[in-house]
Amino acid sequence: MSTRATDRRAAPSRKAAEPSRRRTASKDQPAARDKAKDAVPVDETFVWIGGQIRSLRKARNLSLDELSRATGFSIGYLSQMERGLAKTSIGFLKKVSLALDVPLGWFFPSGQPSDPTDRGVVVRASRRRQLTSNAGVSDFLLSANLDGQLKLFYSVLEPGARSGDAYAHQGEEGGYVVSGSLDLWVGDDHFVVNAGDSFSYPSTTPHRHANHGRDAVVIIWAVSGGSGKG
Repeated sequence: MSTRATDRRAAPSRKAAEPSRRRTASKDQPAARDKAKDAVPVDETFVWIGGQIRSLRKARNLSLDELSRATGFSIGYLSQMERGLAKTSIGFLKKVSLALDVPLGWFFPSGQPSDPTDRGVVVRASRRRQLTSNAGVSDFLLSANLDGQLKLFYSVLEPGARSGDAYAHQGEEGGYVVSGSLDLWVGDDHFVVNAGDSFSYPSTTPHRHANHGRDAVVIIWAVSGGSGKG
């Protein structure tokens, strides 16, 4: 008798435990939904900016860890930014643009919004982005992005401007001088390349260039492989 009574008293307690488990599961569901919601790109603008950061980082041959140390932002946050899963700020972009050696305006192309059909193929003149502007050298990206093996640049060298010390990297490059006169060194050879002339060489050979003339030099560059124009 006492054993059966004990069993009957214990049965309700087991049934009472079941709703408790159901309530716990229902509390977890909103959190799971919120987590799934966070995995959706925040905004198309942030997705685009994140893609630009990733392209620039890879073009500079930088790892996420190196960019993290240069900017002070965590690897996890930078990874989310590159995938468009986190919102950005001007302060963030200032630090990133400094670390990647591009002006802040790189992330805000001027001119009219691009036609969606142009994306990844055509770069309108009004949407051309400036890559660098140092010591009288201004480089503009003519390619749609920096992801591909072939990159095109529009460069302006003011009188007295120079690329810096000779260096080598992977790939090939060449160019066409639109105006002015360019002094070009490839290995131990020195060339004077005038308007209308063109040039090409393996980037694995140390090279440099300068403008020793009185007028600005305008060049169209083509670079394959490597991290960019040299």
